[in-house]
Amino acid sequence: MDELLVGWDAGEGSMTDSGYPRQVRAWMRGTKLKDAPVVYDDAPKEDVAAGQYMYFDRGHWHEIRYRSKTFYTSEHWWRRPSPGVPATEQGGFTKIPIQDDADVSTFGNSAIITLRSDWTPTEGGKSYPTGALLSCPMEQVDAVGLLFRPVLLAY
Repeated sequence: MDELLVGWDAGEGSMTDSGYPRQVRAWMRGTKLKDAPVVYDDAPKEDVAAGQYMYFDRGHWHEIRYRSKTFYTSEHWWRRPSPGVPATEQGGFTKIPIQDDADVSTFGNSAIITLRSDWTPTEGGKSYPTGALLSCPMEQVDAVGLLFRPVLLAY
């Protein structure tokens, strides 16, 4: 596949008020950059930035789209991409149901979630403290499990 997901100053409305891209385009080899179709354009101008990327992690493909509301808060969406199929022809994204100040990454087929504040994924369910590292299958972020719980040490 000769496609690159890109964001740049493509003119009016393509940048946030912070000066970062708010659109993502799918640029194909051999075409003009200005002709690349827009694949993401939902981030408000007031946000810090928006982006989308696809990668291979330990036997599993992931494509993540994000909207950075501030430097410390973001929304994330995920889909299992089909390599070789253009981004404009892929299926839809699923919102990753985590709080806005949490970070998400992957390890193989697992979502790795790092908390910046306490989080209770389901009302009345188990709570996780600030600094916890959680893991679950990417398709089941609501089924998180604790990998690491921070411990306060007194000296």
